Amino acid sequence: MEKKFKVKNRMFKSNKATFWFRFCVSFMIIFLLTSLVSFMFSIGTTDMLEYAASFNKVETRDTVIERDATGYYSIKTAVSDSEPIKILQLTDIHIGNGVFTTKLDRYAMDAIYKVVESTKPDLIICTGDSAYPVFIQTGTSNNLNEARVFGTLMESIGVPWAFAYGNHDSEVYGTHKKSAITKYYESLSYENGGSCLFTAEQTMLEFDNNAEFGMDGEYFGDVFGESNYFVNVLNFDGSLNTMCVLLDSNMYVDGSLTDGYDNIHEDQIEWYEAELNRVSKSYGYPDGALATSLAFYHIPNQEYYKVWDALEKNAEMLTDEWGTYFASGTKVKIGEDDVVYNFGYMGEGYRENGEAIISVPRYDDLFFEKAVELGSTKGIFVGHDHKNTFSITYRGINLNFGLSIDNLAYVKQTDTAYRGGTVIELDDYSAGGEWSMVIAQDKYSEMV
Repeated sequence: MEKKFKVKNRMFKSNKATFWFRFCVSFMIIFLLTSLVSFMFSIGTTDMLEYAASFNKVETRDTVIERDATGYYSIKTAVSDSEPIKILQLTDIHIGNGVFTTKLDRYAMDAIYKVVESTKPDLIICTGDSAYPVFIQTGTSNNLNEARVFGTLMESIGVPWAFAYGNHDSEVYGTHKKSAITKYYESLSYENGGSCLFTAEQTMLEFDNNAEFGMDGEYFGDVFGESNYFVNVLNFDGSLNTMCVLLDSNMYVDGSLTDGYDNIHEDQIEWYEAELNRVSKSYGYPDGALATSLAFYHIPNQEYYKVWDALEKNAEMLTDEWGTYFASGTKVKIGEDDVVYNFGYMGEGYRENGEAIISVPRYDDLFFEKAVELGSTKGIFVGHDHKNTFSITYRGINLNFGLSIDNLAYVKQTDTAYRGGTVIELDDYSAGGEWSMVIAQDKYSEMV
């Protein structure tokens, strides 16, 4: 057995150990000072909350929301008007709520309101990084106050909404853990009088033993992450149109800022498969048959890089001031599978070795492979790379980057091609017909 060394006798004999000891002490001092200063600057939160609460409710068509037999929220339109069901993806809001960000935060909130007002969705899904507790840019690390500003804005807008966590929402240097942020979002849930359709795992666990909700079989109560849940979108007649699967794509490998981005974990993929089956069965699908679904999370899978790389190597690439792109409908092959470019930019640029900057996880999580195998999920919607906005179809699944709202981290107000929202229209097939989806980008620059 290896002997434990005594700090007094051995640590300072090693220059390397001395360096890391000093580094850790320095980091702790900086963290404590940052927390103190963040608390001091949190007084500005009152002004930001007041601004977030000042927006008028966006008038959209009425919807019916209830906790359905699966324990998740379902949503359907209250009137049959033959209009498609409309989901708006927002991503990478990056509320700073610090001494340096008042003007930029107001700009972000104005942009969100304008996008929602213009698109008038039935449901909004936010795919992460609503908060940005990076002290050096914002003047605060209080991620709970940033979440409160964002949540207040969404409640003012009044459109039903859901969210998945990103890597910035609960950074290691943030003042609050993800569990504290989760409790705040729970307080905004529909059952608590709010508009948020978030379903916490703790709430789902209570339903597990409640016969009223028909929760039978094994329940994955300890699934990794804290924003793994469904929002079930119904046709007007109450039949299931689409299962919206929200997943926590997590943060960093082993929690380290330097080890690369984390991915969707194996137990989450098991949960995904089990819940697709359970929810489909609850809505009358026979054993083994799955309803259609869409997946929403923050960090793109490795396939996002794979398909773009295949296009660059095998098709004519076009370039303008916003980045690289291809002619719509451009098609190449990966093995025997088609890769079809739909629209959008790779705007993040290139590394020194010539690789496109697409910030995928360090390790392959196999989520995409499972989605292909099951055949339920027809679209994946992510954020994370604020200047990547492309949509590509591969192996029957649309891989989409959402337009961001960010104008704090690195996207500036003049970068108009990257800011806005992604609209997903689903045909209501109550009166017959087949499932269909149309995806479009609504750019903020075209609304102002």
